[in-house]
Amino acid sequence: MNFETAFRRIKELKRENSVAKEILDLYQNILEFQRTSFERTGINYEELPASLAVEKPLIQIIEKEIKSENISKLFEDFFEFISLFGTPQMKESAKKAKGNRYFSPEKVKESLTGYLLEGKEIPDVPPEFLRLSVLSVTPILLSPVSKRLQEQLTEDFESTNCPYCGSKALIGYFKKEKEGKRFLICPVCYGEWPIKRDVCANCGNEDLEEHYYFIPESKEDKHLRVDICNKCKHYIKTVDERVLSDEGKTCSPLVEDLATPYIDIRLLEEGYEKATKNLFGF
Repeated sequence: MNFETAFRRIKELKRENSVAKEILDLYQNILEFQRTSFERTGINYEELPASLAVEKPLIQIIEKEIKSENISKLFEDFFEFISLFGTPQMKESAKKAKGNRYFSPEKVKESLTGYLLEGKEIPDVPPEFLRLSVLSVTPILLSPVSKRLQEQLTEDFESTNCPYCGSKALIGYFKKEKEGKRFLICPVCYGEWPIKRDVCANCGNEDLEEHYYFIPESKEDKHLRVDICNKCKHYIKTVDERVLSDEGKTCSPLVEDLATPYIDIRLLEEGYEKATKNLFGF
């Protein structure tokens, strides 16, 4: 995640799209929280092992290498942040979460890895607020390492799951500097990795009779395509960095996903699920 790029794209989108302004305002604040929190984690990332030779290396780093106190403190800081900048409903959830023992140093590792690996909920914490909290905190913990792990990927590597933490991708993009090669982005660790252009990012289906895409009708979104799979009934958005570049605009795929909720509403009504939901639950 390049934060300055994300902030520039948010500014561009707010000029073009008033419908998503409130979502983008809140997301901008969350990104600022993430950006300033890296320095306060107390974690020496250069000393952490980072090897793709083990399965889900980032989950193992959480379990073995990062102190529980560091993780617990990040959640505490996030709840305080939401108490100031969140919606009324988020503020109420943050108030309850502050005293929840599952975010204490004694329990937080078990809570976090249980959620990431098995989708385990936390008692008395609304599922939508738990998702928001986890997807706001985990990139702070994991993205410095996922960035290092990306350097270990071979040219022929392709996967439907994040090779660093095992999560499903949130969004894809055609990378300009890689001649339009398709990459996926993980919402948990901000890692990215390559995948074929015409394959389902959820189940790996390559049958073109079952897997297709459409371009949104809105002229503001012609840099997007939406890949749909009729085999698993899932979809994922893909941003074309080349189109945005030609228009003199910035490319920040995770921001782009939040600015287009109308696509998610439409496809949900048509019976499709997103490969994975964003931090706001759509």
